Amino acid sequence: MKKEFMKKAFPILAICLSFTFFSCGDDEEETEFELGKNVYQFEGESLTLSGISGKGIYLAKVNGSLNTDKSPASIVTASCTGLSASVSPSLSVASSSSDSEEILSAKKHYVMSDAEKELAKEFGRLHVQKYGKQSRSALQALYSKHESDLEVGDTDDIFIQTGDSAYSEKASTLKAKGTNCNVWVVDENAADLDDESDIATIASKFDAIYPLVTKVFGTECDKILNYAYNETTKLFDYTFPDMADCDGNDTGTKINIVLCDLPSGYDGYFASKDYFYYDTQLDTSDDNLTADEKARYIALNASNVGKYFYVDIESVNKSLENSLLTLAHEFQHMISFNMKTVQNNATFGTFYDEMCSMACEDMMAGYLGVGADDTPKNRLPMFNRRYAETGTGEWNYTTNNQELYSYSSAYAFGAWLARQYGGAKLFKAILSNSHSNMDAVTEAVKSVAGEDYTDEQLIERYVQALVFTTTDFTHPTMNQAAKQTLTYGSGDSTYSYPMTAINLWNLKAALPTYSSANTNSSYYKYDGPEYLSASDPTAVRPYGFTLHDVGTASADSVTLKLSASPSGSTKYYVLVQ
Repeated sequence: MKKEFMKKAFPILAICLSFTFFSCGDDEEETEFELGKNVYQFEGESLTLSGISGKGIYLAKVNGSLNTDKSPASIVTASCTGLSASVSPSLSVASSSSDSEEILSAKKHYVMSDAEKELAKEFGRLHVQKYGKQSRSALQALYSKHESDLEVGDTDDIFIQTGDSAYSEKASTLKAKGTNCNVWVVDENAADLDDESDIATIASKFDAIYPLVTKVFGTECDKILNYAYNETTKLFDYTFPDMADCDGNDTGTKINIVLCDLPSGYDGYFASKDYFYYDTQLDTSDDNLTADEKARYIALNASNVGKYFYVDIESVNKSLENSLLTLAHEFQHMISFNMKTVQNNATFGTFYDEMCSMACEDMMAGYLGVGADDTPKNRLPMFNRRYAETGTGEWNYTTNNQELYSYSSAYAFGAWLARQYGGAKLFKAILSNSHSNMDAVTEAVKSVAGEDYTDEQLIERYVQALVFTTTDFTHPTMNQAAKQTLTYGSGDSTYSYPMTAINLWNLKAALPTYSSANTNSSYYKYDGPEYLSASDPTAVRPYGFTLHDVGTASADSVTLKLSASPSGSTKYYVLVQ
């Protein structure tokens, strides 16, 4: 349905975007935190350890604030005693200003623009205001599924994102219908699809994974935020009609998978702007609009009014298996929009949303028969080399490469959480609770694993998994399969969301094809995380960390010296193995 263009006043909501990584409430009771075996903390400039002759010594700097620590302290090896300093430390590659933009094999997904984030928050605020916060079980009563009258061969004009805050309306044809989905192909891109049978495969595979994904992550939203112009008040009134009852919707409550041509390097995206409907076109030519307001108007005018996500045709041609995981990835984004933003008006930052989407890929890979080379595990070599570029919870858009480093860090953290604290059940808890960002993670760890950590303590546990190589499980580790804590199905037809062990120090064995094709040592490392030299001054990103190879204990007692006493938000941990 085309919307008549009208130049109307639109109420702009002032929304403060806040990204909460760690909670630091003054009224929280301090509890004693056990660092763990062979883990020690600097309280002053020096630290003396005994009974460690012949063992390796590593330093982890962990920043517990929203600000980059640009001048962290370092180990002064000349002032240390009982230490044989590392003679060939790894070269620091972090924060290089001369990074070339040539990482072509790593995949990306459009993430929500600031305008879309504001719109999503508006949806959540108004929905909670009307319905209150909804539990997972209550959603079944709130939503109802509706079929549409569409048939294969029907056509429609669908808005496709062509760049940042840029959309183009494209003639498209419905090529396949599933129980839970419609698969559309943009007409001008149809000839680009190498194998048309892939369309039916996409429909059938999405139908197959739909109940598996929803069992873990929750359900997508079946409501539209509908704005209608009120001639009396000269403002827009809002309602939340069932999606199938909204004037602008002709696809019912089915999920629309649109195969199209996306900019190079992008595999797919989900857009929350498609959950909005205005009965008028918003005027984007008004000179009084701010840049943010104009971006909101552009996004709203490009709403397809329904459940949509988009998959790149060239990515399908390159690897159907990879694109099947993209279905799971984007579907999780659609679900998390509902579970966090709509139902709880909670912030779910890009890092955590991408972490959950890649965990969804991880869980679905076994069911879809996708080998490790085409799963998010192929992001780990980049994490090993470039983890210091992005803090835990931080999403860095500075360059194309920086964003790829953010993907690698988000996957690695989620992969560790799954293998350490309860597999699929943990992620079910993350999406089901009403908390935001890292608070959602720590609450889920507490409820599923019974371990109560502050955000910073959880990061310290994570760092241990990046240093200790033992497999006796005396320390946190990725090198164990996730517990299969949830099962879908019954009898002989069940799936328990397996996630296999990850050995960061032997990634070539896990990724034989990927490792042979991606050999640039500036970006990829297959034999463990990058350990910087003891004196390396690399800045520590917000809620990030750097790992340093200090050397080997040459005596039973070792005294280590820092260049300055710990101060501010960065803590200094020594790990011995």
